[in-house]
Amino acid sequence: MKLITCFLIVLLTCGTSRANEGRRCASTDFQSTREYRNVVGPGDVHVQPGDQVILINKRKPETTRVIFGRATSAHSSVVIVKDCSGTAQKHVLTISGAIDAGEVTIDGNYGTYAFRRVGAAWMIQ
Repeated sequence: MKLITCFLIVLLTCGTSRANEGRRCASTDFQSTREYRNVVGPGDVHVQPGDQVILINKRKPETTRVIFGRATSAHSSVVIVKDCSGTAQKHVLTISGAIDAGEVTIDGNYGTYAFRRVGAAWMIQ
């Protein structure tokens, strides 16, 4: 568990070495895994049951809504949403759905929100 936590901290805070990717926390061609979903396409993002870390890493930055469904279908007890492209100050990420706060925003570049599953809802961690 400690190794996974350390890897997560490194992934969420480090820039990439690829010059054309700027300071993204992961390149746009980073392959999604069981733990990390790299969202590069346009449109809203619906949290899936297997999501653990959602990297909002759009190739073309845009205002994006991340929508949480009922937590009872989730496999993970914690879901992290991260502005991976570093554009949230200009293109705000709005997180809504079955979360305790109703709606929150990531409006700072590289910002992160973590949510913990509590019953059928998600609470900001």
